[in-house]
Amino acid sequence: MTFVDESKYAIVDYDILISELIKSAFSNDCKVIIISPWIQDYSLPTTWPNFSSNFIDIQDMQRISDVLKKLLQNGVEVTLVTHSASMLKGTNWTPPMIKDALEFHERIEKEGGKICYNPKNHGKMTITSENVLGGSGNTTVPGRDPARQDNAGHLHQKNTEDYDEALTWALKEIKESVKS
Repeated sequence: MTFVDESKYAIVDYDILISELIKSAFSNDCKVIIISPWIQDYSLPTTWPNFSSNFIDIQDMQRISDVLKKLLQNGVEVTLVTHSASMLKGTNWTPPMIKDALEFHERIEKEGGKICYNPKNHGKMTITSENVLGGSGNTTVPGRDPARQDNAGHLHQKNTEDYDEALTWALKEIKESVKS
């Protein structure tokens, strides 16, 4: 396990997604599962895609949805486990925030991603075929901003007990999901 502090959480999340994108160019054994009660699109710092473009052809990568859509275009199975509109209505999210989140979910689903709604889930994790990043940050604008929340985490690599446990838990959360 590797500790990931607040200042690096968002970049590590991006790195493991881009690593999966690179892997998808030569392997069919790829997957992405993002678990977070609140998931919305967020902008990427402009330097992140620029660095990644040294390894793969990624253009116009301005938002996390661009990365997920590229993964889906490369045949990667992308699953989001989150809260539905009815679940979000009982929270402190405003109607515009809920609308933005649902539009993001719809865009990912339209591209071929799977959206699972789990009312019991409060976990926050990004899982790929090679890594698991777990922590306290939601997959949202403030959840990926170290100045706004204290979102430290932990990174586990494949072929470790922690990776296997996280993947087993994630698959259980998907199985227990409902359509809203």
